[in-house]
Formats: sequence, structure tokens, C-alpha cells
Amino acid sequence: MSAALLSQLASSLIQVVLFALVGLVPFLFYYRKKYALAEFFGLVPLPSGWGKSMVKMVLAMLPHFALNIYLLSTLDPLVTGGLRAQSFLESGWSLSTILIILLQALVQTSFTEEFTFRGYLINFFKRNGHFKLGNVFQAVLFALIHLPTVGGFPIFIQVWLVAALTLMSLVWGHVIHNELEGSVLLAWGLHGVTNVVSGVMILLSL
Repeated sequence: MSAALLSQLASSLIQVVLFALVGLVPFLFYYRKKYALAEFFGLVPLPSGWGKSMVKMVLAMLPHFALNIYLLSTLDPLVTGGLRAQSFLESGWSLSTILIILLQALVQTSFTEEFTFRGYLINFFKRNGHFKLGNVFQAVLFALIHLPTVGGFPIFIQVWLVAALTLMSLVWGHVIHNELEGSVLLAWGLHGVTNVVSGVMILLSL
């Protein structure tokens, strides 16, 4: 097992645990009488007829996807690739590199972010009758925590990123809690696939 893979594995595990603990504390002290644990985190089965919801969510991703294409076409892939790019330079298309892409895409980012932002953050507000406020809060926060990924880039890129992720998050939060019975599983899948594709694109451009 390569050092890069061990680093990614540890990073993914730590991030999932930390984000889960942030939601677990209020759940245990307040929400456990109102929610089942899985429901609170949004880890419940999808209802039938989720295809139309998926279309809406995919369309909401397009501005952010366009930004990724722009960045990959204009920047050094080592700038945007991080650990994935470094691993590829060290070992090429090895099992280690593939596992790093999958861990980063499916666990560290998509899983953690979906059960946090579209899961328990919205549910903090939803049970108290403030779903719209919660949806706006999670959308803006989600966008802002990604702002450092384009720190130092031209201001139009930073504005584009925040606007695109805020729009996507607003739509996703609305769809998840009004059409998908609070399940973040579809969001996790879409988010994960997007990140895998992004990772592969970075490595192919090296």
C-alpha cells in the first residue's frame, strides 16, 4: 500500500468521523426523540419515481461542471489535482491511484458533504419549521467552504464557483426534502460520479 493511498485513507476516515460527530452531538441531546438516526443524516432509501428529481439535480450541476471544464482546460492539472495528481505521477494507473480517486470522490467529499449539508444541517432547521432558511444556510455554507479551492484565482472564478455551488445546493436541498423524502443517496451518487469523472479528467490531462 503506497504512502499516498495510506494518506488518503486516513484523511477520508478522519473527515467522515469528524463530520458525523458534529451532527451526532445535537442528535443525541435533542433530535433523537424526533428522528431516527439514519433519517436525521438523510441515509434512508430513495422513494419510487426519483428519475425526474435526478434530472433537476443534474441540470443544477451544469454551471459548476462548466467551471471545472474551464479550469481543467486552462490550469496546470497539478494545481487542481492535489493528491490524485501526485499519486498518478508516482505510480501511473495503478490500483493505488484508482483507490485514491474512489476514496476521495465517493467517501471524503461526496458522502461526507451530502449527509452533512443536505442531511443533518437542513434537518436542524426543518423540524422547527424553518426549512427554507436551513436550505439557504446549507447552500451558502457549502459554497463558501469550497472557496479556498480557488483562492488566488481571478475574482470572476471565485464568484462563479460560489454562485454555481449555491445554486446547485439550493436545488438539491429542495429536491431532497420535497421530492425524495429526505434521502441524500441520489445526491451522494451524483456527487460521487462527478468527482470520479473530475479525477479521471485531471489524470488524463497530465
